[in-house]
Amino acid sequence: MVPLSLQGVQDARIHLQLMGEFSCASESPVSFAARSAAEVVAYLAIHRNRWVPREELAETIWPGTDQKVARTNLRKATQRVRESLSPHDVLLKYSENLAINRQLVESDLDRAEALHRQYAFAPHLTESVEKLWAEWQILDHTLLDGWDNDWVVEERKNFAIRSHELGLRLADALESVGKIEECLGVLNTLIVRSPLDYELLQKTIRLQSRTGSGYNASKLVEQLLSDLPPQTEIPKPVRRLIQRVQQGQIEQVPAPELFETKNELALLARMVESNIRSNSPEAMALLAKESSNIDNWAHAKTLLSILTVALEHSEVKSDDEILIATNACFLATYASDFHVGQWAAKRVLDVLPESDERYIRVLSVLGFLHFETKNYDEARRLLNEAVDLCRKYKVDAELPRVLNRLAVLDYHLGNFEVAHAMFLEAIDLETKNNEPNRDSRLASFHGNLCTMEVLRCRWESARHHGELAFRYAEHSAKVYQIYVSSGYGLALLKTGDRRGIDFIIDGIVQTTRERMRRFNMISVDFGVAALADQKAFEPAAQIAYLNRLIREASGYPRGPAEMGFIKASFEPAGKISVPKMQPMSLVALSRWAVEELEALK
Repeated sequence: MVPLSLQGVQDARIHLQLMGEFSCASESPVSFAARSAAEVVAYLAIHRNRWVPREELAETIWPGTDQKVARTNLRKATQRVRESLSPHDVLLKYSENLAINRQLVESDLDRAEALHRQYAFAPHLTESVEKLWAEWQILDHTLLDGWDNDWVVEERKNFAIRSHELGLRLADALESVGKIEECLGVLNTLIVRSPLDYELLQKTIRLQSRTGSGYNASKLVEQLLSDLPPQTEIPKPVRRLIQRVQQGQIEQVPAPELFETKNELALLARMVESNIRSNSPEAMALLAKESSNIDNWAHAKTLLSILTVALEHSEVKSDDEILIATNACFLATYASDFHVGQWAAKRVLDVLPESDERYIRVLSVLGFLHFETKNYDEARRLLNEAVDLCRKYKVDAELPRVLNRLAVLDYHLGNFEVAHAMFLEAIDLETKNNEPNRDSRLASFHGNLCTMEVLRCRWESARHHGELAFRYAEHSAKVYQIYVSSGYGLALLKTGDRRGIDFIIDGIVQTTRERMRRFNMISVDFGVAALADQKAFEPAAQIAYLNRLIREASGYPRGPAEMGFIKASFEPAGKISVPKMQPMSLVALSRWAVEELEALK
């Protein structure tokens, strides 16, 4: 598969508006002969970072329609797209997949993405805030306003969650530069839509008290309660906050630290950016070295952004450039920027022979990236090809890593016994290696096996492999301790060791702090299981429901094994009815989960 290009859209010929009412324009407004053609364009533009299977597109836009009829409808719709946008070839094809041509088509979502990247690299705080504000102004609209298709309604929920979390971050940013009134304006906009968000309420109460406007916490809560529809379910932490306010006991929540304090990686980016853009060998060597430090992978998004800048300004020929591209592939799995990983993988695969160990390593990671985007058949094909190449060219050092990724694919799909055997083979082979970073890889393998055993409710085995993951990570890669902490903690709790609660809390806190969003959501699910184990079914069910919404909005929904695990966690409680609740940010949900877990100690 040819990965989607990451080249910019400066040569775009087609401009789309997706936030607000849909519009399409070239040199003049473009209309489509049928609404379904516009839907095809909109869906592909929303999912612009991946290849979309034709089957998925047909089932999404024509739900409940006979499969053959839906496929026929899709062919007609794509033909209408091409006719309306001729001579521009806006649809890319690969096998049974379609994608939007990002070199010809620019959407408001592309502009928001570009602004977010500029915000991340802005050298000055005020400039950083300006970029974030501009991004929020794009996303703070209703997706495809006026369309009421089922798929649009679902996507709209996801974008609402993203916009809400971005608004909370913007509020912190505005406060950090002293723009209190603007900050309150953002918070008031958010609170109208999500009046029961704990984090949002805390921020608003604290800032209102700073303005001296006479608008106090009691009035805010009074207005909130009067505006709520009858029988609205109020999350437990919000109930407690309201009670404290009504009793005059509200504590002063401290202000956030200086917004987005630039860590060492961002400092590195600013120091070497001009040298990176000029393809300085010294800068590339430094970046290759720093990106190979696995402890830096805890800052996956920041580091991946730096590597992407470097790759855009290099031909990927030198050893350092190849190492940077290889590390970008790995980091993309941590940062959930899978299209970036695919693009970086192609840069490597285009310049190396298949006999090169680095080629096999990147091919294997590319297979895992396809797994992450739910293209399971292609993932298995690439991973099996990597296994064959390892054996053909006797690349023994890479084989256990490929087997580890195949095992993750299998357990995600519920093939537990196959995955278990493959994990053990990978661990055995890696144990015999004397390669650098062997211990960090063993930490990863045991951590993955611990997670699988947790999902199978095999607690003694999960505890054993969790302990080994921690032991191997102690002197090699602390990042693996972060992501395995909650699963290991749950195994401890299930085997009678209440220290497990502390491990679960630590996993949630650290993945939140380091913005390891994917592992943060998994850690919250393990926190849900711990609460259910301790018979705290009500908050467990509410947190599980809200985390499901966040996972779906983030493009990382629970897989079959995870859904079965969550369902099994609630079996002792029988049927639990969870009222629909307003989404909250992942940070707020994580804090709630930690608060409930602390109460168990």
